Amino acid sequence: MAIDPPASVRTVADDRAMLRILHDEIAALSGILATAKAEIAALPGERISGSHLPVTADDLDAVAAHTARATETILDTCETLDRVGNEIEPVLAAQLQTATTRIYEACGFQDIASQRIRKVVATLQAVDHRVAQLMATFAVDTGGRGRGPAAAPAGEGRLLPSFD
Repeated sequence: MAIDPPASVRTVADDRAMLRILHDEIAALSGILATAKAEIAALPGERISGSHLPVTADDLDAVAAHTARATETILDTCETLDRVGNEIEPVLAAQLQTATTRIYEACGFQDIASQRIRKVVATLQAVDHRVAQLMATFAVDTGGRGRGPAAAPAGEGRLLPSFD
């Protein structure tokens, strides 16, 4: 009478089957990484991390700064108009005060716009940083032109054993 081994005992065939499954999974991941490398290498590096994102972020910072300066000039001018309003007849002063109040209220856009621009700049900087990390990880030349996937170091042509 033959005795069946306990269910917890693995056979060599079981180990080979598990190794084949593991090999296939690693080979699939390797293919995915090779595709990602090729796609990143094909990205026009000069448009992504070379100049466009940093320049765009700088441009947006400049827009926020110019908007802040323009708003400051407008508010200073409104203060001058308020002082002038104190020296003219009451009916005209009231009209002038109404107009300057509307200008003050309208200038509130600048603070909101600057906050949103800062968020966009932070996002662009994060994207630029992440793209640079990916390009470095996949050994892509960030000097302007992708050079493609990095060549495998000598002796590493085939990293996975064949089970065929």
